[in-house]
Amino acid sequence: MRKNLILSICFCLVSCSSSSAQEEIPDGDKTSYYWNPVIDYSLPDPTIIEGGDGYYYLYATEDIRNLPIHRSKDLINWEWVGTAFTDRTRPDFEPGGGLWAPDINKIGDTYVLYYSMSKWGGEWTCGIGCATADKLSGPFKDHGLMFRSNEINRSLGRWLVQLMKELIFIKKKVFTIFLLP
Repeated sequence: MRKNLILSICFCLVSCSSSSAQEEIPDGDKTSYYWNPVIDYSLPDPTIIEGGDGYYYLYATEDIRNLPIHRSKDLINWEWVGTAFTDRTRPDFEPGGGLWAPDINKIGDTYVLYYSMSKWGGEWTCGIGCATADKLSGPFKDHGLMFRSNEINRSLGRWLVQLMKELIFIKKKVFTIFLLP
């Protein structure tokens, strides 16, 4: 038993380790190979939309101030576009708050950017805001706060967990009603 435990630990250590050396790209089409991350700096909580101009657009939590925008034709090679907001147009309904977890959608001819704004530990005052633009590269016009967590009597984290539980319950019910004899 001790031998199996030691072998298991060794296996885990070897499989979890990473090599700092990159593999050689085989001869041939070098554009078929890439390594993650495809963007070499922090862009957490990304959302991507396909534009009508041949590019995909990526928006991410603001480790880069004012909500960074990148674009790519192949989802591998990304270029900097700019930010959704400037210091002047930046949402301000949560003073000192950061912008995170954006979501971009096209509604009609308008691009709608939803975003969260909060300070660390401010789950009761964080809120969801909305901005719009005619182009995916912006400029985005902020329409401000849609709601705060305390206005719906829920912290966003707890609210999302409850929503997921309810959706899973509904899915199980639908599965039971329609798919089981």
